[in-house]
Amino acid sequence: MPAPERWPERREALLEAVYAAYVVSWQEAPAGDVRLLDTRAEARWLAELLVGFLPTDPEVLGLFALLNYIDAREAARWSDDGEFVPLLEQNHAHWDIEKIAIAEKALFTASRARQLGRYQLEAAIQSAHVARVRGGADWAAILGLYDALLKIAPTLGAAVSRAVVLAKVAGPKAGLHALEEVADRSYQPYWAARADLEFEAGLDAHTSYDHAMGMAQDAQIRRYLAKRRDRPR
Repeated sequence: MPAPERWPERREALLEAVYAAYVVSWQEAPAGDVRLLDTRAEARWLAELLVGFLPTDPEVLGLFALLNYIDAREAARWSDDGEFVPLLEQNHAHWDIEKIAIAEKALFTASRARQLGRYQLEAAIQSAHVARVRGGADWAAILGLYDALLKIAPTLGAAVSRAVVLAKVAGPKAGLHALEEVADRSYQPYWAARADLEFEAGLDAHTSYDHAMGMAQDAQIRRYLAKRRDRPR
């Protein structure tokens, strides 16, 4: 890691490295994998360290908020018997309200700088999901956040997530049309999202579910997808 006085000029690379370390361990961690939980804890610690050196930097604060929002849902991500639970099906009572409060405070502080960036937008999307608990999801607002995010950071994950949110606003066929514009089909969540939208649109989703299951590294996620594939209409 570079000396603290050189962090501002290398901020983007540092933030990307911390976020990548967190996301990889989040996506690959089966229930109860202590090693990968430790990796996420280290990534959060690094984000907090960056806040200590750059306490007014909006993107540093945005990343810190983002990691706390995501981490707040860890206990709700798996059922008592180790089954995977996606975000929209999670029991909100199991979310960590202290981490959410930390994230909300950091995001609010970042917003005062009026210098919008990738990590602030990603944190704002997570904040919108938290707000869903209090009064229902504003899917149109979340879609707008994804549109803004894709202009700044056109990542594969953001494109797939936007398609899922678009389906909430305009129906599953609109979501599927958006997915058709995603060129890279080597991303497991692409196939999981496509399968769900095909099912919702009344189409045969078995092939897409099979693709998603074949690309999933975690056995619990494969079981979850198998249940989705085999559920009755």
